[in-house]
Amino acid sequence: MIRFVKATIVATLATASTQSIGAQALASRVDAINEGRVQFNFAARPGVCGNGKTWYSTSPGNINGNFYGNFNDMTRTEQCVPGPVRVVIDRAEKMPISIQTYVGPLEVAPGTTDLGRVRAQDAADYLLSIASKTEGRAGRDAISPALLADSANTATALVNIARNQALPRETRRQALSAMGRSTEGMASIPASVTDPLLGVARDETDNQSVRQSALSVLGRLDHGRCASSGGFHAGCANRRRAVQR
Repeated sequence: MIRFVKATIVATLATASTQSIGAQALASRVDAINEGRVQFNFAARPGVCGNGKTWYSTSPGNINGNFYGNFNDMTRTEQCVPGPVRVVIDRAEKMPISIQTYVGPLEVAPGTTDLGRVRAQDAADYLLSIASKTEGRAGRDAISPALLADSANTATALVNIARNQALPRETRRQALSAMGRSTEGMASIPASVTDPLLGVARDETDNQSVRQSALSVLGRLDHGRCASSGGFHAGCANRRRAVQR
């Protein structure tokens, strides 16, 4: 029990130190809605588009949401509109119970409190703060829209979530996967991503499924980098040896 309390306190302090003043202000505006639905929107990173209702795309061939039939045929009749990202939060008893993400044309459903446009970094910080302290699906679902925020720095918050053994393992696994996705388009994978992944993978006191997730993400990162370099990148062999220990 003492160990759990200490972990929770540390996680809370870490979240407070990385959350921007703007994110705290956004949190206050959302928290003012005790019961009901609230939404806000923010700028999407380049390449992110959607129909604003049922699906969005983060890159060619990478589609999230619901659509029927062939995607190429569908986009001929339903345009994939670049940004913004719209996040809709259902709240009950002063807590988020569900989080939904849309990209594209904006709309406000009846009964929804619309907070309007917010700064992308503030939105990412706020969403990851939800993931760092909320159990259940709402915590997990807060991670994906944070990755869509234009030019937002999410690395530190994702690492804190992934390392926090007091959080649900599904939330931590989602954060680990997000750490891998956050490196898309980078010429090289920074140590700020690989070192925490390696630390989780090698921690024998941690949950086995979480460790396996860290290994899986590391494998995908190394495979992409090493394949592009013909296997001769200086870090490839060292990384493989470190994971196998």
